[in-house]
Amino acid sequence: MPLHATRHHHGWVGPNPEGFTRAGAIHQWFESALVAGLDPAEVHAGPEAARALRDVPGAVRAVLGDSLAQVPRLYRLERESRDTHDDASARALARARLAAGGTLLARLWRTAWVRSGG
Repeated sequence: MPLHATRHHHGWVGPNPEGFTRAGAIHQWFESALVAGLDPAEVHAGPEAARALRDVPGAVRAVLGDSLAQVPRLYRLERESRDTHDDASARALARARLAAGGTLLARLWRTAWVRSGG
């Protein structure tokens, strides 16, 4: 969830050159409304999900960094969705972030299993 990695989690804060929404409802829109409308069968972990991690903190930082980098895109998609009443691109972003989170979680579990001697 990109909004969990930013100070802009409930609407854009501070200078706003692109005129993003300042409404806190963006968080609920992305996290609940979009996700609720997704078919779980459309979310697929990446092929690397079965591989253990070499650098757990680095992998977590990478996923969080990628998520943070998506914040402006998410805000643009929210505006586009409001203007066109088409949220297909925003749903694609939600699927991608769910897949990234699922892949990281699977790799964390695999890493724990491998490191435990299992």
